[in-house]
Amino acid sequence: MRYGSWGRTAALVALGTALSLTTAHADGLVTEGAAAQLDAQTNGATQWVSLDEGAPDYAPRGLPDFDQRQAGWQTKAPTRESWTRDGPVALADAVWWLDSHLETSTQAPPLIADSVPLVPDYGAWDDHDPRNAVHLVNQITSLTVTDGPMGMYAQGTCFEDLVAGTRSLVAAAAFEGSWSITTMDVPTLDALTEAVASDRAIVLLLGMWQYHPTVDWQRIGGHYVALEGVDDRSGRVRISDPFLDVSNPSAREDLHNDAANVSHDEWFVSPSLRPGPVLRLDSYFDAVPDPALLVANFQGLNRRDCESGDLPWIDGAQLEMHIDAALLLGHESRPGTWAKEDLIDYAPSGMPDFSQCRGQWSRPGSPGQWTHSGPVALSDTLWWLDSMAEPSPRPTAEVNDGHPLVTAYPRFGPDIDDHDDENLGPLIEDIALRADTNGIASAGEHRGTKWEDLVDAASDYLEDRQLDATYDVTIAETPDAAWLVEQMSRPAGLVLQLGVWENQDGTWRRVGGHYAALAGAGLDDSGWVSLADPLADSAAFGGEGRAEPEDRSRHGCREAPREHDDAAIVSHDRYELMRVPGIAGERMALAGYFTPASFGDAAAFQGQNPAGSLADLSGTWQRGSVVMALDGALAIAPAKGSSTEPTARPSATAPAARDVWVKEVETYLAKSANDV
Repeated sequence: MRYGSWGRTAALVALGTALSLTTAHADGLVTEGAAAQLDAQTNGATQWVSLDEGAPDYAPRGLPDFDQRQAGWQTKAPTRESWTRDGPVALADAVWWLDSHLETSTQAPPLIADSVPLVPDYGAWDDHDPRNAVHLVNQITSLTVTDGPMGMYAQGTCFEDLVAGTRSLVAAAAFEGSWSITTMDVPTLDALTEAVASDRAIVLLLGMWQYHPTVDWQRIGGHYVALEGVDDRSGRVRISDPFLDVSNPSAREDLHNDAANVSHDEWFVSPSLRPGPVLRLDSYFDAVPDPALLVANFQGLNRRDCESGDLPWIDGAQLEMHIDAALLLGHESRPGTWAKEDLIDYAPSGMPDFSQCRGQWSRPGSPGQWTHSGPVALSDTLWWLDSMAEPSPRPTAEVNDGHPLVTAYPRFGPDIDDHDDENLGPLIEDIALRADTNGIASAGEHRGTKWEDLVDAASDYLEDRQLDATYDVTIAETPDAAWLVEQMSRPAGLVLQLGVWENQDGTWRRVGGHYAALAGAGLDDSGWVSLADPLADSAAFGGEGRAEPEDRSRHGCREAPREHDDAAIVSHDRYELMRVPGIAGERMALAGYFTPASFGDAAAFQGQNPAGSLADLSGTWQRGSVVMALDGALAIAPAKGSSTEPTARPSATAPAARDVWVKEVETYLAKSANDV
């Protein structure tokens, strides 16, 4: 945080307290005395970074400021009555602004124009008509399970459910590019400033914390607001608060359903004394005549996680409002065709990018190698297709499986979801056994997975799950970018057969192989691909592409081998495609996968993942110049005329399902016998 010094921060805090910490941004009215004192304290060094204003359709004042205290939105629980929809309302502020920001129409309501599907129209009016605001909040309330499944309990919205509901909302909004949903724990001003500057719509979860010498710090409740702007030089934020309208009070709560009517309230922020460190909104509880009313409404609401609970308020304890977490929603106008993202059950970042670097997925010798890129890449694809087809998606913490492409494998202990990360290992090992990786089924001596065996394993897997008529399997030799884009548009999940080719005295020889799943592809110039590579995370370490999250400690097959077990964590590595003169079949190569400085990395692939059709073109690595080329592709896509949502999925006790599970158990027994 660029506060400059603790002394300066303390001065700002003291100044903010004296000024009641608010200004009327809505009307552009900043008290002259307040502005003069602030300039004197900061030498005029204030710099707001705010969400854009002026969207004609329709966010004329920037971020909307809908009110949660509207008719029918008070939860009448047995023990209390509370206004509990601040989470849905703050999220509605955020998605309304983003939808307006992306809207190409210049027609304001009541004229009807809608080119962005993030905010639906719920009646015979424009999506940004004031009448639409209530319906949007109602839909979000349902998606975020606010106040419980039937809305019967005054508990608000836990942060995990808010995130899941956001994913459900954007999953239905098919739009060019991709939606981006990320979260922050204990946000900093720098991080929030960067997010606002990147046109991220942000919902903040504020936590009500009390300090008492006998109990230390305790959280007693939470409140959601939307973030309009940040001035990290003077240490201020500006928010749309669903409960308070300090800077521009409104005569009626429903007047703010018109996005032109807003109250963007400014607050100084400073580090709390609570360990973290965490930021607090200074003197937030002084904004109301009776802070007890504010505490009474939000006590026990809006938990940070769905399992924990908040504690009772101790009368007389010191109260602070902290920034506990942030939800960021944005849009990436990425060119090309991409595997669908924001699948909450469960491929939130598009094509998963599982890692092959586990000890049991290797082959010792000279050299020692990780060998399971084939099973891992195929598992990426199956996991993504299963997530696409899930008819009733729920977060993986809930056991929920409505499509049998990926199922939970038998295990000791409680049942788990098919997309639980504990289910990943058994899935990959199942594929490895079917594909005879490292000769595990045939006692063969080959390293990795033969191409023909991987293709057969995919078909065998689909047949065992009685989905061979539901999905088509298509094979291509030396595919180009146009074919890849066509397949992704079906939409298909693709496994790429990659070959390491070495120039040996003017003749190109295939000296090794590798597999990766395809996350995206485009037709610019000679085309490009974005890989979910089981071994490399190039984008996370400075290469072209996209890493989620950007934190490098979460990536690296060797450095963080289990981080990518979570399908949300990906490194989609982008490579331009290029022609290589003289290489067999005029196959395309991935520019930059190898460089002169990294030709030695071919050791990781030498002799691996052979292909019978390329045996005559194979050779022994001679430590020369190499390229990574596209040898083939395996595409799995929903069959035309069929549905990936079965009308009657067999239950666990039905014969069809039991046969599948028996097959899986027999597979494990066979594997164990081979290991012995």
